[in-house]
Amino acid sequence: VQKAKDFLVHVATDEAAAAKAAAAHEGALMKLAGELGFKFSTADLQAAMGEMDSLDTLSEAELDRVAGGRARRYADS
Repeated sequence: VQKAKDFLVHVATDEAAAAKAAAAHEGALMKLAGELGFKFSTADLQAAMGEMDSLDTLSEAELDRVAGGRARRYADS
């Protein structure tokens, strides 16, 4: 899974790779990964994408803490 994550970071930070990946579907992503020297399974790619997507999601508690642009401890005082 780590190699799949490394690939996704590469695609996110390399303009040429990002352009190639923008219109690609899963099979094309796997082909692109191979062309760029990344070796992992489709299952690893799916797992890595799921894990990385969760990094962008805030929990209810996190949302509560940032509501109104202030940390909760300041909002409660």
